[in-house]
Parts: sequence; structure tokens; C-alpha cells
Amino acid sequence: MMYDVKEETRQIIGEVYRDGNPNSGVLSSLKNTSTLNELRNQDALQTIIRNLAKNQLSQDGKPTIAEVSVYAALHFYAICQQGQDQLAYAPSKGVQPGGVQLFVALANLQSEENTLDGRVNALLLANNVANIINELTHLIRRLKSSGSAQKIDFPQVAQDLCDFQQGYKQAGWVRLRWGEMYFYNHSDSQKEGEMTND
Repeated sequence: MMYDVKEETRQIIGEVYRDGNPNSGVLSSLKNTSTLNELRNQDALQTIIRNLAKNQLSQDGKPTIAEVSVYAALHFYAICQQGQDQLAYAPSKGVQPGGVQLFVALANLQSEENTLDGRVNALLLANNVANIINELTHLIRRLKSSGSAQKIDFPQVAQDLCDFQQGYKQAGWVRLRWGEMYFYNHSDSQKEGEMTND
């Protein structure tokens, strides 16, 4: 079964952000737990469950593809949003929210720091979603600690993770797209730097 989880992720982020008055308890809980099974904050759990369709919810206690994907994107969002006055992602009412694709943001950061290639390569070689989420968590934390003002499209991250879990072919497509965004944008910014130095 194919899932579309972008809209659900967008709605949950909107509820957590609360028009500029973030629910700090939910944010903290999402930030400090890496899987849905660890989540102990009832407000966070209710917000997630309330916004997912019945066929996206677990029937046996084992998180579904949709739940894993949405929760991981919320975890990443919470890492970036916690302690920030500026929005890490802004789902405005009635407006299609923008945001930088995660791997474009990482390419932009790489061109400044020149330290991410190894971690991105490890991520692109990972074969299971737990390893992907673990590597993404490290990369998101690097992005946050850099002070980057880039607003990430977290609903697209949720969709990518969902697509990754749909099968071997789909996982390959997601990895290829991530690699293309990262390496093309990274090499593009290197070329621009070389041209300005000439």
C-alpha cells in the first residue's frame, strides 16, 4: 500500500507550532525520543494519532511505515525548532508552505564546512530505515548547530522516508534523488566559488 504522509506531517507541525506559540512540552518530547515507541508525552502521541488516517495507524503495536516516517520527520523538526524564535518550518494557513529540500540544505552547509560528505555517503549506502533515520539525525543536528537559517521541508522528508520503506526499487529511487540533490548542489556551489576566485 502506498502512503502519502506530507499533508498529515504538515498538519501536525502546525498544531505543535501553534501560530508562533510552540507547545514546548511536545517539542521537547519529540526532540528527545528517537522512535514513536519511546514517546511518553500523551499530547504528542494524541496529536500524531489524531492526524493520521486509520489505515496509517498500527493495529498490532508495531509502528507502520507511515507512523515511522511521520514521527522521524517530527523528531527532525523538533531538533531544529527547539529554542528557536524563528520558524524552522512554517506551514501557513491557506498557503502552500515552502522550504528547502533537506539534501539541498546539507549541500549548502557542506560548501561552507566541507565536513559532511562521509556522513552523507554512509547514509546513501544504508539499507534499512533505522540506519537512515540515525544518519539523518546526526546530519540534522549538524545543520542545527551550524546556525543555518534554512527552513527545511519536513513533510517532504516524511514522504521520502515513507517511499524508502515501500520496497527495494523505491528505496533506490529515494537514495538516488537525495544523492543528486546533495552532490549536484554541492558541486554547483563549488563551481560558483571557483568562478568568483578567478
